[in-house]
Amino acid sequence: MASTIKGIPVYSVRGKFGHHLQTFTAQLTTADVLGVLGHDPRSSNWKNLPVELRAIYDNTQRKTKSDRSAGTGEYIQHRFDNSKLPGAFPAICIGLTESIEFTPFKDSYGEETAAGTSWVSMASTRILLDGLARVTGALEQPKSADLENLFLFPTVLYAPAPGKTLTIEQLGQLFFDFNALQTTVASAMALALDQSDVYIQLANKLGEMHFFESHGGVERRKASLGKKSTAFTTQQSLVRTVRGAMEGRSFQESDSARVETPNLTWANFETRADELHTYFLTLGQHLGPKLKDRDSLLYTSPGLQVLGLLFNDLTFRATLTPVDRTYFIERIGQIDWSRHNPDWLNLLGQQEIDEAGNVVRDAQGRPRIALGKAGANTIRSLMKYIREKTELSKVLADTETAADIATQLELAPEL
Repeated sequence: MASTIKGIPVYSVRGKFGHHLQTFTAQLTTADVLGVLGHDPRSSNWKNLPVELRAIYDNTQRKTKSDRSAGTGEYIQHRFDNSKLPGAFPAICIGLTESIEFTPFKDSYGEETAAGTSWVSMASTRILLDGLARVTGALEQPKSADLENLFLFPTVLYAPAPGKTLTIEQLGQLFFDFNALQTTVASAMALALDQSDVYIQLANKLGEMHFFESHGGVERRKASLGKKSTAFTTQQSLVRTVRGAMEGRSFQESDSARVETPNLTWANFETRADELHTYFLTLGQHLGPKLKDRDSLLYTSPGLQVLGLLFNDLTFRATLTPVDRTYFIERIGQIDWSRHNPDWLNLLGQQEIDEAGNVVRDAQGRPRIALGKAGANTIRSLMKYIREKTELSKVLADTETAADIATQLELAPEL
């Protein structure tokens, strides 16, 4: 993109907001974005910017965390090139203090159109109002990446109407407006809609495979099962289960956790899906009639998350032969998962009381456990019990440290 005396030419479509703002919508390569801005917008470069421009970024943008830009880079690599799913970015936004001269194209009848050439004045202060993580992720791709042939940035230029100017403060207000007017999506709905997260996609695939389909399937877009639901679990609980199954407890608890060398990647997605599904099928065979008790811990969020963690133990933490692995799965299936297992009282909480104030008991007179939320204490207690009951603790390569447990208790969400 060459610049001329008139400014930097950008092919775009003109629009407006009220009497103060004009917009110019374009498609730009990563290099073109830098050309229009006239500077590198990454936070690592802010110290090299003129004082006034640096002050704008300090007041309007947040510094992009390395894991966020790395995640954007991974999205570019996996979703824009030979992906089964389409990938795209929302438009980035660039604000200008000076108006843009616009030369419209003419149609076949000689009439001016909304499309044309926008001339971005070199005298205008220009700032990236929205899209820092997206631009940073693109700029930090290896030089061998052919970004221009992979995608173009949808870009909206916000400039004052002809004869008007914008102050730095007014550009800052635009940035605030863009962020303040956003509506938060419920976490269960966000999970249902997100097709880019490999753990969410594995949970979705697992939920459609035979084991879960044959036992009621998975409830999407709800945080918990209703009393009349016939589903095995919710998508939210199954995603937690998958995260624990692949990467362990800390990753299961915190969405912000990162793994240096993950066990699940897009490259081994199908293999991991088959392994995890085979585990549940084998476990189901050994559980037998226990799977018909929909009131058992197997159908609770903490119970299912523990099953995921046991997969992690058997697959990634312990060195086992296929025969030994099947042996431990059989031992897991032999555990009393009902709410009336007397061992649960010491581990998980109080007895359940009915409306008359009496302890709820089964036909054998055993009290029923009143299970709380799926917090860290509940899952940790269940894991310790099952590891000891099955003797799995004897073959694990390592155990949780006190620091790990303290972190889990601090970070654990109450699902």
